[in-house]
Amino acid sequence: MNSERKEIPPPPPTRKLCLYGFGTTGAHVLQALRSKHINVEFIIDKKLAGRTINNIKIISLNDAAKKNLECYECVITLHNHYVDPKDIYDGLVNIGFGKVSSVFRIREILPTFNLKNGYWLDFDFEIDRSSEKILNAKNLFNDEISQDLFEEVMRYRRTGDLTQYPSPSLSDEYTPKDLPRFRNPLRLIDCGACTGAALRKFENSGYIFEKIMAFEPDPKNYEKLISNNTKAELKIFLPLATFSKDEMLSFESDCGMSSKLDSNGNVVVRASRIDSIQEGFNPNLMKFDVEGSEIDTLIGAETTIRNSRPNLCVAAYHRPADIYEIPLLINQWKLNYKFYLRLHEHHLFGLVLYCLQDHQII
Repeated sequence: MNSERKEIPPPPPTRKLCLYGFGTTGAHVLQALRSKHINVEFIIDKKLAGRTINNIKIISLNDAAKKNLECYECVITLHNHYVDPKDIYDGLVNIGFGKVSSVFRIREILPTFNLKNGYWLDFDFEIDRSSEKILNAKNLFNDEISQDLFEEVMRYRRTGDLTQYPSPSLSDEYTPKDLPRFRNPLRLIDCGACTGAALRKFENSGYIFEKIMAFEPDPKNYEKLISNNTKAELKIFLPLATFSKDEMLSFESDCGMSSKLDSNGNVVVRASRIDSIQEGFNPNLMKFDVEGSEIDTLIGAETTIRNSRPNLCVAAYHRPADIYEIPLLINQWKLNYKFYLRLHEHHLFGLVLYCLQDHQII
């Protein structure tokens, strides 16, 4: 007698299933569905319309609108910062789909499904809404806008309900128009400088640089970084990763903005603590966007932050717990920061924690 238990296949969706978007996430979703023999009727993708993948037609939104869509469920299989999923949701509802869902729906259909490189969207990470850490972090925020946004982000991460999706402010990342301005001129330490995008954003917002120290370990990004024409009395560009220790670490390079420290990376890079490098720089602003290594980088910069008390701009979306673990870490240092949260990109990317010191703002 065979005692092995057979895996019970998940129940099929009650409506015919189609997908919107066939980028990296869409391809991953389709592969997962096909592995469980769940049928996808068609895929909507403007750029790929007219093609066929695994005998599934890829069509335009206009072609989809010609169908009787009441019996279809469309899952929006996009997970990036370029496209507003709420606009897509509204458009799909307007042409008559019987049901429109976010990519969260795939987890309901396939209970073991998870996204590759999902950043904050890790379906295996359980959000306990009554967690003491979450409640304590929310209470740290200094204004109602931040507290409301914190609640909206956590709600969307729990439910994937696109009718509750928080809208971003796209034009003022690192320089929010509704927060006090940083005191000029800037002495900036930029962790995860990439090609210098943040430097340009500060300049375009009227800031002047006294000194810049920028870290970028990806060779292609670093080459572009050092060629930028940002003006400053002192510019130091370092091809290093930032971390809690000084050591050699695996790194996934050639991924543009997504290059990051990764145990399965394709190269090895030198990682350094900010505290071991910046002696005498005395920053009044530090920016952290290091693809999931924010907490390690902050730990490696604690002495610098304690001594200089700079304003901080910290990406808080790469890992699911960053939204509350990062402010709690900084708050435990008891440095009298005021905490704010703002969203600057679509799909909950570009979520930035702003930690401000009264003497460093105007």
